Amino acid sequence: MNIISKNIKTPHIFTNKEVKKPMRTKDEIIDLFIDKGTEHLANRAEREVPENGQFTHIFVAFDVPESENEAILEISHNPLDPKTKRNFSVNVHRKVSDMFVSQNLFTGTKKEMLEYLKNKDIQTNIASSVKELSASVDEKM
Repeated sequence: MNIISKNIKTPHIFTNKEVKKPMRTKDEIIDLFIDKGTEHLANRAEREVPENGQFTHIFVAFDVPESENEAILEISHNPLDPKTKRNFSVNVHRKVSDMFVSQNLFTGTKKEMLEYLKNKDIQTNIASSVKELSASVDEKM
């Protein structure tokens, strides 16, 4: 015997349109990671990077989509002029090996570095560096 209660609501059946989220391309994912990563680095640099002298490097890392590589956005002191100059570099390495490539994208004072990281136009350059370095690592493996 089936008992139907008036208090029981019919369950909602989701359609593919409702369940599926739009898929992001590899480029969109990299752009999103870079946007969030540079914002995070700028916030940390304001607090942790001194105007003068050496400091512990700060970085953010993310997986490069459709590869076994990891990209690292890093701020460090310049080894040739650690007193006042700071470097921003992009590094890519293969997670299961010691393959590592790096490219310095900017050198300047702390103030210049913060302006650089907050400039949304530079994200295209960072993204192309991540893609080129990742492809370089893939070719060598």
